[in-house]
Amino acid sequence: MRIEFNIFENSNNWISTAHQINGDILLRNVLMKGQVSDLNVSFTYDETAHCGKIMNNHHQIIGDFEVSL
Repeated sequence: MRIEFNIFENSNNWISTAHQINGDILLRNVLMKGQVSDLNVSFTYDETAHCGKIMNNHHQIIGDFEVSL
């Protein structure tokens, strides 16, 4: 599957591929490529829409991602 990431603060976008989607894979991608200042990020994911939000430790949305099968 293909995961398209978008971090709002620095307009950082990238595409990653993965065989499965889980929190560890999302976190690894955001920490390695996202250039985020907060290392305590969390994720929400809507399985119906195949998209999710990336949030900092204050529960503010700092980015999003979309999954294509």
